[in-house]
Parts: sequence; C-alpha cells; structure tokens
Amino acid sequence: METVVPPTLPDAAAKPKAKWWKIVVAVLGGGILLLGVLARLNSVALEVRRIDLMFRDDGKVLEITNVGKTTISITGVIANDRTDCRLTKLALIQGQERPYPIQLKIGETQSFAGTCRVVRATVETDQGSESYTFSR
Repeated sequence: METVVPPTLPDAAAKPKAKWWKIVVAVLGGGILLLGVLARLNSVALEVRRIDLMFRDDGKVLEITNVGKTTISITGVIANDRTDCRLTKLALIQGQERPYPIQLKIGETQSFAGTCRVVRATVETDQGSESYTFSR
C-alpha cells in the first residue's frame, strides 16, 4: 500500500514579500507619472521653431509663438548656451527693435535672427524658462 503525501503548502513568509514588492512598484510608478504631469503644468506654453533666413538652409532664425492661455513676456533668448551666438529681433519684418521684455499675446509670433546656426535655445519668460533643441 502506497502512502499519499499531500502537496507542500507555500511558505507563509514569501507571500507578504511578493505583495510588498507590488506595492513599491505601484508607488514608484505613480510618483513618476505625477512628476510628468506636474512638469507639463509648469512648462511655458510656447511653440519654438527653427527656420531659415531667405531659403539659405542656415537655421539661424527662431520663430516663437505663444500657444498658451495668457500673455507671456519674453525676457531673454539664448542660443546654444553661448554668448557669441546672439539672437536679435527681426526688425525689418516685425517693426523696430525694442529691448526686452517682449510681450506676446495669445497667438502672436516673434522671430529672432542669430549669428550662428541654432541647435539649442533657451527662452526666458516671466513664467519661467524652457530649453528647446533642434536637429542639425
């Protein structure tokens, strides 16, 4: 006659460990998601495009459009994190050059011409600053 041995029961200590791991992963995932949402809420509502001046494929012009819900004051624009890459307002197209701040109402666009090809631009505003990168 054979003796039937019942299957072994799972270890009681292993079960809470598995639950603890799932809770940690869920909390970390929720925290990362919350940080992403908060980062979008605090970002400056601008659309920044790099364009060419007169079909030359030089990438020396930035076009900044206010796509937000309020007026934005541009207090500075820095190209490529370099002081020798100056960006100035396109005065011939958009009127006389004026010093900062430049007010952009909703939907308004301002263009800036630079002395070098813009690969990275930092736009400083009254609502914070935002950096933009462009492909070469």
